Amino acid sequence: MKTISLLLLLLLPQLAPKTDDRKSTHQHIILNGQQTRVNWSDGDSFAVLRGPLKGAKARLGTYNSLESYGPVHSWGKSTGWDLYSNSKAATLLAKSRMWECHTKEGKDHYNRIFVECPELSKEMLRTGLGHLFMIPAKGKATPGDKDILELQLQTQKNKLGMWAGGTPDKLITSLHSATEQRFQDGKRKPYN
Repeated sequence: MKTISLLLLLLLPQLAPKTDDRKSTHQHIILNGQQTRVNWSDGDSFAVLRGPLKGAKARLGTYNSLESYGPVHSWGKSTGWDLYSNSKAATLLAKSRMWECHTKEGKDHYNRIFVECPELSKEMLRTGLGHLFMIPAKGKATPGDKDILELQLQTQKNKLGMWAGGTPDKLITSLHSATEQRFQDGKRKPYN
């Protein structure tokens, strides 16, 4: 698995925005048809820095990238550091282009708006840098939902990205370290 981590780390610079671009330190997306400056905190979440939704925190609804706080995930032959490298690569992929995105109805339990970036979602699932997050209820799936599920299944079969060390039977989608700044009753607590 060290080889996989090394390969991911070697690929990170290729996924990163070009440094000669004057806006490389600022990420932009097209949100609801308007160029919008954002700050990607990881591969599936960002803060809106400019535009009509300035100040909003956003969560992509189709996929989840692994937590980027530290090596908190491990399964199969993949170590925590293998999957930590994967999470960092997911963030760089999100920052690499000006994706076309649109808001969706509702908010998550962290009060973040839901956003859909169809091409980014496909790329995250195709490369194994993300996994499906929301699957529609039985009878409510669209043909597009079936296509994106097939995309993830193919990526798992090909052992790409996070699936290189195997596919777990169950996957925790949110795992945070007790060292993060989340307090309850004056004490630092782990949370999901």
